[in-house]
Amino acid sequence: MALELLAVRDEIAALAKQLSIPVRLPVCSASPVCEIEAGYANGVNDSKEAIRRAGYLTEGDD
Repeated sequence: MALELLAVRDEIAALAKQLSIPVRLPVCSASPVCEIEAGYANGVNDSKEAIRRAGYLTEGDD
């Protein structure tokens, strides 16, 4: 039973470590020059916002 508890604790620690790593999304242009770049930038920004609302950090969050 004790070995099983230790294994579960190790698994929890490993999962917690994975969650503490910020999500890295591609860098997008702050001033897009065409509709395609603007759509791409909006998609990246929308993704970042959805990730934050789910409770995860994105790169650049403190």
